Amino acid sequence: MEKKKRIINKIGNVYGIPLGDGKKCYMQYIAKDSKVWNSDIVRVFSKKYTLNESPTIDEILSDDILFYSHIVLRIAVHQADIWKEGASNELGLEGLNKIIFYDIGYIIGGSSKISRAISRFEGSIEYTHEEIPETSEYESGMVWSIDAIITKINTGNWPFDPRKKVEDISFLPKHTLIGE
Repeated sequence: MEKKKRIINKIGNVYGIPLGDGKKCYMQYIAKDSKVWNSDIVRVFSKKYTLNESPTIDEILSDDILFYSHIVLRIAVHQADIWKEGASNELGLEGLNKIIFYDIGYIIGGSSKISRAISRFEGSIEYTHEEIPETSEYESGMVWSIDAIITKINTGNWPFDPRKKVEDISFLPKHTLIGE
């Protein structure tokens, strides 16, 4: 059995992601969010390539951003056949700083209302009872698996829509239920 090569995750690394059907795309590790969501942040590029194509790092980084996502890269590199393609100091943080991340919902202080946690990168968390608008300014702050990221790349949608109003909160782990 061939041993998988160890990947050391560093900010700036660009990773190839197999999408199935002989296609691949790329994502770049651009930040560590240790203040709010405690995870790695990647930007996923929109262009899909055949597995035979070998774009340069500059070509990859010049592509449009499909979305930003929180992920735990240490786990992702072991769950899927992603590979390190290269690295760049160009992180595109100006785009990240425009994004508002949101989470699905929490109960605050025993209230019956669901609050959504929102924040900017390395900002403070705020809570709102408002619905999250469907604009490109908002990205899910959930920490997604690599499989969920591949689903979003292939279909344009997360495995479930975290923007929708949460009616049944029984699926939330107890540690996220604040005030109980």
